[in-house]
Amino acid sequence: MTNMNRANHDRPGSEGNVLPWDDIDTAAMPADQVVSALEARLREDIENIGQDETEHNGVKSVEVYDKAYECKVLADSVSPEGARLTTMEVTFPRIILAEMNTHRVFSRNSASSRAIPIKKRIEMVKKHPYVPQYWGKLQKGMAADEQIDRELRQQAEETWLDARDHAVKYAEELAILGIHKQTVSRLLEPFLWQVAIISSTEWDNFFRLRTSPAAQPEMRAIAELMQEAHEISVPNEVEPGEWHLPLVKYEEKQEIPPEDQPWVSAGRCARVSYMKQEDERDWHKDRDLCQNIAKMGHRSPLEHVATPLEDASEWSGNFRGWKQLRKTMPEPDREEGAEA
Repeated sequence: MTNMNRANHDRPGSEGNVLPWDDIDTAAMPADQVVSALEARLREDIENIGQDETEHNGVKSVEVYDKAYECKVLADSVSPEGARLTTMEVTFPRIILAEMNTHRVFSRNSASSRAIPIKKRIEMVKKHPYVPQYWGKLQKGMAADEQIDRELRQQAEETWLDARDHAVKYAEELAILGIHKQTVSRLLEPFLWQVAIISSTEWDNFFRLRTSPAAQPEMRAIAELMQEAHEISVPNEVEPGEWHLPLVKYEEKQEIPPEDQPWVSAGRCARVSYMKQEDERDWHKDRDLCQNIAKMGHRSPLEHVATPLEDASEWSGNFRGWKQLRKTMPEPDREEGAEA
């Protein structure tokens, strides 16, 4: 195994390559039991594992997290007809993004390898790389029911981090050559955590499929957090003509004109592509950003914002019982380019 100057990837409560689940004897456990054991252990650490609930004007916000996996309910709304719409911000390993994107009832935006500076991406991979928690033994089929033994698992973790170090080395070399981040970042993706905003009125099938013992352990880990957050969260009643507004705080609604609030919300959802949620809270800029990208045909952020329909069974895009902000706009000219 090639030895390189390994970048520090310490996590809270760990030193070097010692991970917080190393004392769990999972070698002979099937995959579903390993995930359960890991979750139980992680929830014992109250400094790193938690469930936070805050309440603003009767609207409860829920966060459920374990280590780098995280789920925040950004907005949870129910119409007078009983149609529920929930928006979550989730953090999960980049390697399962494709599987997450197969669920067409989800509206989503996520952090972009093309938008985030390569220097920042490299720093993420150095300090907080994704490292598998479950090392399945080679076998036929899509799922690994049995894990390799403890000694081999330690070697696997070291090999994985060696691969991370090589990816960082060559990404830095390509950056020095002047190669654009949209290409260089691809080398780092197996070791990255992904942040995405997901909105939907339809969750049952996702929870059924992705919390199953047959699901990939990484997918099951985030799906169970999402299910827990969805069950804990208390939706806010929203009347027709009012809006489901992720990332717009109650106190901000007193300042932002009602006609601008949907655009501000969608603009903030769009910012997840380059992870600027905490850096900027100028609602004028958020509104202008959204209106500008909408004119260009980039309209996926407008799907997170919606108003109740009179018929809870009526569909608007991929939402049932809610009309998306996107559907209030005329479709862009196809000759000007494909919409997003």
